[in-house]
Amino acid sequence: MPTSSRLVYKPPKSYNEITTKQNTFTEVIILLEKITLANTGETINNKFYVLETPGKWNQNSFYKEAKIKDFICFFNYINSSNCPNFIARALPITINIEADLEMYRQNHFPELPSRLACFFVFDNLKSVKQYKEEEKNNTGNIFEISCAPETLKISKHNMELVTVLRVIAYNNDLYHKVIQEENLLYKYWAGIMEPFDYSKYGSNNGLILPRAEYLIEGSYISGLYQE
Repeated sequence: MPTSSRLVYKPPKSYNEITTKQNTFTEVIILLEKITLANTGETINNKFYVLETPGKWNQNSFYKEAKIKDFICFFNYINSSNCPNFIARALPITINIEADLEMYRQNHFPELPSRLACFFVFDNLKSVKQYKEEEKNNTGNIFEISCAPETLKISKHNMELVTVLRVIAYNNDLYHKVIQEENLLYKYWAGIMEPFDYSKYGSNNGLILPRAEYLIEGSYISGLYQE
C-alpha cells in the first residue's frame, strides 16, 4: 500500500513523557496513504481532522480497559439502590446512552474501538467545525492528522444517531421503541450511513442526514494547524 513521509515530533516512550522535552525532537515517520476501516471495510485516505489542545503526538490506548471498567462500575452504581436519589436524578441522560452503546459494542462489535477510550475525528473541516461549535462551545484547536503506523484500529459511524438518542432519551418508552424499531445501536456500530426519519415518531424535524465520525484506537500524527 502506498506510503508517505512526514517530519513529526518524536513519540514518547511512556505516558509520562508526553509532556516532556523529548517531544521537541523530530523524526521522519512513514505513514500509510490509505487505511481500511474496521467496521465497514472501506479503504479511505489517511487524512482526518481532530479538535484538540495543542500537542503533536497523542495516544489514547493507555488504560483502555480500566476506563471502560470504571465507567460501567459507575453506571451500575447510579442505577442501584445504593445510590442516593438526588445524585441519580442529577446525572445527565448521556450516561445511560453511552452505557447502552458500550454494552452493545461489547456484545456485538468487541473488535471496534470503544467510545469510552478513543479519539473522535472527522474527514472534513466542515464537520469538525460543526462539532466544535455544537459540542465543545467553540473551544479547542483543529488539526489535520493521520493515523500513526501503530494505530490499532479505526471505525466509521453516523454521529447523528447519537444525537437522535440524546433527543428522545427523555421519553423512556420512545427511546426503547426507536432503538428496537430502527435498530439504532446496530446501525451505529455497523457504520450504516443513512438518513433517520424523525417524522415517523411525531417530530417536525423530518429527515436527519447522516454525518460521519471516526473512532481511533491507538495513535495519530498531528499535521497542519487549521484554526
